[in-house]
Amino acid sequence: SLEQLVGEHESIRRSVQEVNIPRMTREEIFEIIDFGLVATGMTMDARARLKIARLSEGLPHYAHSLALRACEHAVFDDRLEVQLIDVKIAIEEIISSHSLRLEYQVATQSSHQDAIFEAVLVSCALAEKDKLGFFSNREVGNVLENILSRRPQFSSHLAAFSSNDRGNVLQRDSAHSGSRFRFRNPLLQPFAVMVAISTGVLPENYLDEDVE
Repeated sequence: SLEQLVGEHESIRRSVQEVNIPRMTREEIFEIIDFGLVATGMTMDARARLKIARLSEGLPHYAHSLALRACEHAVFDDRLEVQLIDVKIAIEEIISSHSLRLEYQVATQSSHQDAIFEAVLVSCALAEKDKLGFFSNREVGNVLENILSRRPQFSSHLAAFSSNDRGNVLQRDSAHSGSRFRFRNPLLQPFAVMVAISTGVLPENYLDEDVE
């Protein structure tokens, strides 16, 4: 943020301007995918295209990575059409090699078999957010209940995620009562969803939508 960069140095503050860069819309993510498809002479199943856009969460980093790896697998399989299976394999490849693996592991690891750190983190990733990326306890609880078919206590998990012990993956909203959080690293949000799909915390078709 601007405050973190310049702090109390008013002379610097007067010389810079904060530029808001919002996440890309789904249509803009589609443009990234389609541009690559046209350049390579390939096509993509509508469900696969939609899933990449949904998983990307408006971040071009994941749109490029998922589409590229999915296309590569289709070519290795001697096909010019990318299918859902190619996206599934792309997810596995990304989570196995991404630099966020350690950050995710620190946040969710536990010696208890019934621990729900992974479920709570992916619930944070899927919770409804405001324009600044903040989400509330209630929104996390709604998603968590949908995933686990029960509503366990999870406030301590959110507090842990915003502590050094869990890598400070979440940031508290200091302007409110402390019950609102957001991801410090926006890239971790889609990563958590992809890991949850891979490990079965989320059903494979959790994010699937009807294609018009």
